[in-house]
Parts: sequence; C-alpha cells; structure tokens
Amino acid sequence: MLSADMAHARHFQDVLAAGKDLYSEKTMTWSIAEAEQCLAAAKNSDRVVQIGLQLESSGSLADTRKWIKDGLAGKITQVDSWMSRNTPHGKPQWVRQVPADCTAQNVDWKAFLNGRPDRPFDAFKFINWRLYWEFSGGNVTENMVHQIAWIMSALELPEPSAAYIFRERRAPGAGHDRSHARISRRHSCHLAVHFQQQPLRLG
Repeated sequence: MLSADMAHARHFQDVLAAGKDLYSEKTMTWSIAEAEQCLAAAKNSDRVVQIGLQLESSGSLADTRKWIKDGLAGKITQVDSWMSRNTPHGKPQWVRQVPADCTAQNVDWKAFLNGRPDRPFDAFKFINWRLYWEFSGGNVTENMVHQIAWIMSALELPEPSAAYIFRERRAPGAGHDRSHARISRRHSCHLAVHFQQQPLRLG
C-alpha cells in the first residue's frame, strides 16, 4: 500500500475489510489515533499485516547485528546518525515540480483530501503533500524513521521509556510564502533526537 500519509489509515482498514493481506509502507498512519484504529482492525482480522521498511531486510543490517553480538563493535553507549542530500543550494530535492497535466480535471481532489476540509484545488499541495502538517509527518516520518528503526533493530533495543526531539533553525529567512508548510522542510535545520533506554546488555 503506497499512498500519502494521511490516507494510510483508510486504505489500511479498507484492505483488511476486503479480506486481503496487507503490506504497507511506513509510516503506518498520520496520527496516533489512526494507529490505534488500524491496530484494532488488524487484531480483528485473520489477515497478514506488515509495515515495510526496506532497510530492515538489508544484508548490511544482518551483518551489523552479527558483528555487535560477536563483540566487534565493543560497548556501544551512543549512536550518531545523519542523512545528506546532494542538491543545489535553494533547490531542495523534496520540492517537486508540478506537471502540466496536474489539473482539477485530472485529479480526484476530494478523494485526496480524505475527509479534510474542502478547499479549491491546489496542484502544488497535491504534488508536494509532504511539505504540509495536514498531510504528512515531515522529515521525521519520511527519513528519520529509517535511521531510528535501523539503529533499534541493529542493537535489538526495546521500545524507549522516554523520547524527545529538538531542532535548530539555521536559515530564518529562507522560507517560502506558503504559511502552512512545515518549517523543518523549508529551512536548513539541525535536528537532534534522544531516546532513553534501559541499560543495554550485550552478549
């Protein structure tokens, strides 16, 4: 199942209601409330349900797990992770061009809104839905999830007992004129995440 984040919950439940097995892309839902609905639907179904992260099936992750268990990495007390995008300054990769045929006549705008308040068709928002809180979880659910999941899987960590996230805006004048666009997408930011775990025992 591949669709915009805000439609995942509806498609998730529709697939199970149709009696089909489900393989859904991350992130499972747009909100925690929707996740609870999907969990209940999965528990009430006899279908196979899986949320996909490609890196979870990678050979590099399997190797890393083995090396950690074998003690090759020593005692791990902190993990630093980052993602770099080699794109021209001022032309971020995540802002996509709107095709000429992306028009109100060719798009089922009501279906895209998925129950959200009706408004005139917006081709930019339709193509770049990842830039808006209303439709997406932003960089946290688009990119950071890959890194956090990989780290937790490699170290076989349980769910964290606490977590917090903060960021630093580095380019306050670099935004666009679309007031509803998420700021973390519009500016160059330093994003830091801290997960609190119980003491890790390896071996």
